[in-house]
Amino acid sequence: MDFAEIIRDAEDRLFPNRALDVWERALYYQLIRRTHVDGLSGAVVPIDPLSKTSGMSTTKVREILRSLHDKGCMSSMNVLGSAT
Repeated sequence: MDFAEIIRDAEDRLFPNRALDVWERALYYQLIRRTHVDGLSGAVVPIDPLSKTSGMSTTKVREILRSLHDKGCMSSMNVLGSAT
Protein backbone atom coordinates (compact mmCIF):
# COMPACT_ATOMS: atom_id res chain seq x y z
CA MET A 1 0.00 0.00 0.00
CA ASP A 2 1.48 3.35 -0.98
CA PHE A 3 1.28 6.53 1.09
CA ALA A 4 -1.45 8.12 -1.05
CA GLU A 5 -3.60 5.02 -0.65
CA ILE A 6 -3.04 5.01 3.12
CA ILE A 7 -4.12 8.66 3.35
CA ARG A 8 -7.19 8.10 1.16
CA ASP A 9 -8.23 5.12 3.24
CA ALA A 10 -7.82 7.05 6.49
CA GLU A 11 -9.64 10.16 5.26
CA ASP A 12 -12.44 8.34 3.43
CA ARG A 13 -13.11 5.44 5.78
CA LEU A 14 -11.43 5.55 9.17
CA PHE A 15 -11.83 9.17 10.24
CA PRO A 16 -15.52 9.56 9.35
CA ASN A 17 -16.51 6.14 10.70
CA ARG A 18 -14.68 6.58 14.01
CA ALA A 19 -15.50 10.30 14.41
CA LEU A 20 -11.87 11.28 15.05
CA ASP A 21 -11.21 14.85 16.11
CA VAL A 22 -8.33 16.94 14.80
CA TRP A 23 -6.00 15.91 17.67
CA GLU A 24 -6.69 12.23 17.10
CA ARG A 25 -6.12 12.64 13.38
CA ALA A 26 -2.81 14.41 13.92
CA LEU A 27 -1.54 11.69 16.22
CA TYR A 28 -2.86 8.95 13.95
CA TYR A 29 -0.83 10.42 11.08
CA GLN A 30 2.26 10.32 13.31
CA LEU A 31 1.60 6.64 14.00
CA ILE A 32 1.07 5.93 10.29
CA ARG A 33 4.38 7.66 9.57
CA ARG A 34 6.20 5.51 12.13
CA THR A 35 4.65 2.25 10.93
CA HIS A 36 2.94 1.78 7.57
CA VAL A 37 4.98 4.35 5.64
CA ASP A 38 8.09 2.48 6.77
CA GLY A 39 6.54 -0.83 5.76
CA LEU A 40 5.76 -2.02 9.29
CA SER A 41 2.45 -3.37 10.56
CA GLY A 42 3.16 -2.09 14.06
CA ALA A 43 5.83 -0.55 16.23
CA VAL A 44 6.79 0.48 19.72
CA VAL A 45 6.63 4.27 19.69
CA PRO A 46 7.77 6.14 22.81
CA ILE A 47 5.56 8.95 24.10
CA ASP A 48 8.26 11.66 24.10
CA PRO A 49 8.94 11.65 20.33
CA LEU A 50 5.20 11.67 19.60
CA SER A 51 4.83 14.62 21.94
CA LYS A 52 7.67 16.55 20.31
CA THR A 53 6.66 15.92 16.70
CA SER A 54 2.97 16.61 17.31
CA GLY A 55 3.44 19.63 19.59
CA MET A 56 1.22 18.03 22.24
CA SER A 57 2.02 17.44 25.88
CA THR A 58 2.84 13.88 26.91
CA THR A 59 -0.40 13.82 28.91
CA LYS A 60 -2.41 14.79 25.83
CA VAL A 61 -0.61 12.14 23.75
CA ARG A 62 -1.49 9.47 26.32
CA GLU A 63 -5.14 10.58 26.36
CA ILE A 64 -5.35 10.48 22.58
CA LEU A 65 -3.64 7.10 22.33
CA ARG A 66 -6.21 5.70 24.75
CA SER A 67 -9.00 7.30 22.75
CA LEU A 68 -7.66 5.88 19.46
CA HIS A 69 -7.44 2.46 21.09
CA ASP A 70 -10.97 2.73 22.53
CA LYS A 71 -12.31 3.74 19.09
CA GLY A 72 -10.72 0.70 17.47
CA CYS A 73 -8.02 2.55 15.54
CA MET A 74 -5.20 0.59 17.18
CA SER A 75 -5.19 -3.17 17.65
CA SER A 76 -3.16 -3.14 20.85
CA MET A 77 -1.61 -0.61 23.14
CA ASN A 78 0.61 -0.46 26.17
CA VAL A 79 1.25 3.13 27.22
CA LEU A 80 4.54 3.39 29.05
CA GLY A 81 5.96 6.34 30.91
CA SER A 82 8.38 8.81 29.41
CA ALA A 83 12.01 7.89 29.16
CA THR A 84 14.19 9.97 31.45
